[in-house]
Order: sequence, then C-alpha cells, then structure tokens
Amino acid sequence: MLFVDSDDYLAPDTVRTLRPFMEQGIDLTVFGYLVDSGGTITRPPEDRLPLGQVTDLAHFPELLLASPNAWNKLWRRALFLEHGIRYPERIWYEDLATTGKLLAVARTITATDAELYYYVVREGSITRNADTSRNLEIIDAVERLRTWFSSETDGRFDTELEAVAVKHLLLTASVRVLRTDCRSPVLRELREYMERTFPRWADNPRVRQFPRRHRLLLALLQRRQYRMIRWLFMIKDGRF
Repeated sequence: MLFVDSDDYLAPDTVRTLRPFMEQGIDLTVFGYLVDSGGTITRPPEDRLPLGQVTDLAHFPELLLASPNAWNKLWRRALFLEHGIRYPERIWYEDLATTGKLLAVARTITATDAELYYYVVREGSITRNADTSRNLEIIDAVERLRTWFSSETDGRFDTELEAVAVKHLLLTASVRVLRTDCRSPVLRELREYMERTFPRWADNPRVRQFPRRHRLLLALLQRRQYRMIRWLFMIKDGRF
C-alpha cells in the first residue's frame, strides 16, 4: 500500500523501484522524499534509517524518531488488517498518533535512499496555517501513542517516546506557533504538558544526540527566549 496526498506526486519509477520489496513480502519499506515549494525542489534533513538491512523496531528503536509521515513508506496491507490500526481522520498530527504503532507491529522493516515522493508545500497546510490553537492537537496525538505503547509493550521504548515528544511538541509544534505568534497561550500549554508529563526530558540520552541546532533551539525554548527564536528564523527565511 502507498499513501499519496492529493497535491503531492510520486517519481515515475516508484513502483519499479519498490517492486523487489513487495516481492520479498517486507512489512514496511521507508523511502526518501523531496520537498517541492513552488517548483523549487529541496531535500529535507535525513533520518537515520536501516538502509540495506531488514530489521524491526526492537533492534532499531531509532525508527520512532524518524519522520512519521505515512506517505514515504510502502506498507504491507496485512499490518492494518491484522492489528486493527487505522490513521484517524480529520485531525492534525494523525501520522504521529499512528505510524509508531505500525512500526511496533511490523516484523520486517527496511529502507532505501531512493527519493520517490514529492511533498508539495501548499497554502493551508499545517506548516502554514495561522490557527495556532490547532497545534494543541499534538498533545492528543502523543497521548494516543503513549497509551497504546503502555498497553502493548513492556516499556522498552519509553526513552524513544519521550524523545519523540520533545521533537514534535517542542521542535515542531512550539516553534511553528511562535513563528506565527510568540505571545500565543498555546506555547504555555505545550510547555506545561511537557513539564508535567516528561519532567526530565532534558536528560534523555536520545535528546542529547539531537543535532546541535536542535539542542540550541531547545535551550532557547527552556529559557522562553521566543523572540530570539523568531528572530533567528526570520534571518533564516530572509525576512530580516
């Protein structure tokens, strides 16, 4: 199974490239993607993936920290049918709430560095939506993931799940909000959830392995230097 959002598109050789993985019966194959912003093609930061090997989440837990997008993956249909896992409809962060569960139940996971998917940046997408309050839906997504892992696993992935929350609640949702409105009350609610649920997240070994730029952002978020972060992104975007 492949998921393709309505405005996005696949490389012409996608099926031919992925056919060997289909024939092997691999549960989940992750592949590369590119970002199309008004015809300008860029390559996103690379995730650590099990290139050229077949593994599972128990042996490669870093997969939980990779992009949770449903669309840069080839799925074996039985994963959904046998485990009753579905992507929820009409909510933000549905990938975050669901993909980790599928990674946990997949027996065989592999990856290819072939860039087969083109994600089109469009007006109205989460990244460009001015309604900052909807970013609070990420809390529900994280809670869905935590609840499922709590009931289905033995706590082996708690370190990774905490790092997932740091990555998506702070580095993604909080930064997205403050770039729109650095006085938004959403920032306080996200921060309080993290302090309440993951009070020692700064000591997480996975977080300490984040890229230097991410650790800098986290340090600024801890100090509530929201204007500084917004200023840095204005420079990055060429708006200063």
